[in-house]
Amino acid sequence: MITGGASGIGLACAIAFANEGCDLVLVDIDSDELETARERLEAGNSRSILTISGDVSDENFVQSLPDQIMSDSGPINVLVNNAGISPKSVPLHEISYADWSRVLKVNLDSVFLMTRALLPQMLKAKNPSIINVASISGMVGLTKDFLFQAAYCASKSAIIGLTRQTATEYGEYGLRCNAIAPGWHLGTRLGESSANFAGEQELLRQRVSQRVTLGRPGEAHELAGLFLLLASNASTYINGSVIIQDGGWTSS
Repeated sequence: MITGGASGIGLACAIAFANEGCDLVLVDIDSDELETARERLEAGNSRSILTISGDVSDENFVQSLPDQIMSDSGPINVLVNNAGISPKSVPLHEISYADWSRVLKVNLDSVFLMTRALLPQMLKAKNPSIINVASISGMVGLTKDFLFQAAYCASKSAIIGLTRQTATEYGEYGLRCNAIAPGWHLGTRLGESSANFAGEQELLRQRVSQRVTLGRPGEAHELAGLFLLLASNASTYINGSVIIQDGGWTSS
């Protein structure tokens, strides 16, 4: 199951899993994008692909998911908590409480709600794995020459804490929980509604390129290998870890 699976990193993750023959459940608030993603995946894959449109920060919707996804294929054994948003870039003292709450609700509450709802089912699965999408913004601050993102940074830092606590509480039952902390990737819809860098994609590319040691932004598909690693038997002794994938942003 992948939240925010209709585009960007979520879709790149879905494509990687589909190519490995996995059955998929994609959840996204954008029903049109979800249908487009389903058609794209089905065109090149014969595995089961279930799409569910809804808001993963809504408790009632999330609580309904387990009953919607149980099938002959058995319980969900991999949950990717990817859905997220970023707000308009403004200094902390100018953030409205409504904007702060919305970011925390979508980015953090959704991870809690999805994990809580799916855990009973996942504990019955073989080698269950939860993969949370955090960010390097949850580990280091963003400087003013780039973006002001206090709410986003707070939400991603909290996801890292929640990841480690989930790993601690459920590791003895065979469930692993890890996080991926990406740097800046182009080709995603994160922050699209905030209009940060709207019409300034070349400026964004230049700023990112100046910050990372590889000299370029990432592409969503470059995260695919990490999702496959953390979902597979190749990572059965990785638990409570945060894997940074940022092109060297935090290395210098």
